[in-house]
Amino acid sequence: MGLHDVDTVLFDFGGTLDAPGVHWLTRVQQWYPQIGLVVPPERIKEAFYWADAQLLAHPGIRQLTFLPLMLEHAALQLRYLALPVEPYQRRLAEGFCYPAQASLRDSVRVFSALRPRYALGVISNFYGNVLTLCQECGLADLCDVIIDSACEGVSKPAPGIFTLALERLGRTPATAVYVGDSFERDVIAARGAGLRAIWLQGLAPRPCPDAALPEATITTLEELLSLLTLATPQEA
Repeated sequence: MGLHDVDTVLFDFGGTLDAPGVHWLTRVQQWYPQIGLVVPPERIKEAFYWADAQLLAHPGIRQLTFLPLMLEHAALQLRYLALPVEPYQRRLAEGFCYPAQASLRDSVRVFSALRPRYALGVISNFYGNVLTLCQECGLADLCDVIIDSACEGVSKPAPGIFTLALERLGRTPATAVYVGDSFERDVIAARGAGLRAIWLQGLAPRPCPDAALPEATITTLEELLSLLTLATPQEA
């Protein structure tokens, strides 16, 4: 079908807007040895997802901006692993946040370029504060809809989370495309909800599970600009 008739572009947040196709867990696992902590990757994975679950119940989660969020996340990981909070908490959080904030600035530039032509939005499986993070980095002003699974009670890969965003926009799946780094939760899930999908593969090579599913595969969000420009018929 192509992308020439697309009027709505929706995005995943973590691993898509805050990094070029790299999952949060992978980034956390990469930081442990960089700050001098030797922990098996599987143990870090356990700690990461335990911290995720605790943050969902955090009483002030909706107000946490990026660095405070990651300071909480890092402290919880270290607690699970029975490691001292100091000096590792801040090193972990800052090591995660600063590259992410640079990627978010790049994402703002992409959104700004797309904004005149497309309805834009974010659909994310998150803790309840994705709106706060989008406001902090300047993305919120460029979005027509922001959907956070923790706030809405529905999460990817359920098709209802995509339907909810489109209903709020007054748009249809047939003219919408979803951009994300997870093949299962983003590409397959979006296709299951009737949207087209663009897979953010990232800079590190990853095999594509099914090349027939995404409309396109990109390594950075900037590639989206030329992709959509080329897909849009020239005005007379």
